[in-house]
Amino acid sequence: MSDSCAHCLPTVRRGHGAGHVQYWIEWFLRPFLWFGFWGGAMLPVDVRVRFRMAVCACLRALRVLTLDDDVTGSAIFERSRMFLREAQERGLRVWSVRLFGRRLANEFAFRYRGRTYHFEGTPLHVWAAPRVDVDDKAAVKRVLAAAGIPVSSGRAFRTRRAAQRYGEQFGYPLVVKPINGSLGHHVTTGITDRGALEEAIAIAYRYCPMVLVERHIPGSLYRVTVLDGQHVFACRKDPASVSGDGRSTIRELVTALNAQPGRGARDNRGSTLHVVACDEIMAACLRRQGSTFDDVPGAGDLVALHDRALLTLGCSITSVTDQLHPANRALFCRAAATLGVTVVGFDVIAQDLARPADAQPFGIIEANSLPYLDMHANPSHGQPDPIAATCWDGALARLEASRGGIV
Repeated sequence: MSDSCAHCLPTVRRGHGAGHVQYWIEWFLRPFLWFGFWGGAMLPVDVRVRFRMAVCACLRALRVLTLDDDVTGSAIFERSRMFLREAQERGLRVWSVRLFGRRLANEFAFRYRGRTYHFEGTPLHVWAAPRVDVDDKAAVKRVLAAAGIPVSSGRAFRTRRAAQRYGEQFGYPLVVKPINGSLGHHVTTGITDRGALEEAIAIAYRYCPMVLVERHIPGSLYRVTVLDGQHVFACRKDPASVSGDGRSTIRELVTALNAQPGRGARDNRGSTLHVVACDEIMAACLRRQGSTFDDVPGAGDLVALHDRALLTLGCSITSVTDQLHPANRALFCRAAATLGVTVVGFDVIAQDLARPADAQPFGIIEANSLPYLDMHANPSHGQPDPIAATCWDGALARLEASRGGIV
């Protein structure tokens, strides 16, 4: 991986030209998609769903789309498998979807009362009609902030000079990230001086020709998912770490961590939790702390194994749904309603979601249209949330409520 981008690891990526091309194509097409994001949301839900059903039926008739009974293959992520298992337990027939014979990673279909419905990610996405492109970080922030919902304050820029000038005037500490992308690629946090800001902007521009400069919010990273505008699930994501016992080396402590039930290999799509590899990424993190794999931490000493809370880097997931403050629960429901989505995963920085948002440093830093919902179902600590069952309950209730209508 020596020639891979260090700011994209553990994802192996050797160039970013495709990302720049994708950005400019989307920028060019955005005016033509305006009706889909805004005007389309004004159409009745049943009209949108019927249109999608008709298009998919035509593509199936032309054999462009085909339905595959195999929904257990290794290519399917656990975030999708849990919905397919739940559907089968309810006696629903489900399929994976192929486009020109090639399986689509997130596209599935199910049969209910004689009709076939296609969905992306979750069955509640059948009714997806966002008022804004949920994966556009800057657009989401503008819409939420206008509604009085706390977000990480900042602005987006296409030129490095403007981003640098704004950051210096805005004040430190700062965060710089690409306008699109995920998994923390090319994101720099805790920026405290001009030189670090300049470097962070350059790193972000390698990934995308537009970057965000934001206020750094101190706290922990949470994922909060809202289903059907009313069901809220929350978990805290912490970078992988081990606690010393005064006898074991860091390498031995990592081996014990990896022996925990439910942790799969980094490339195992059937696992939510993953093992922590003793690789160069971890070695670099240890070096920054003045440690090596063979050091023996003192009893109770916490050793960070990674800087980023990524599933593929073995981060821990702690369910906090039962600790969520009622005011925060209402806030997240209002945020989902503002975006006009049936499913959304908010990345949130806060000190403790058991406390009201207005009583602590707090901000929604981005939203995800296809969130990893299996984090709530398979945490490393705390009680699992019944997110697949809740999602199917909502989808089938919508279908039952529309019986006799168009859908």
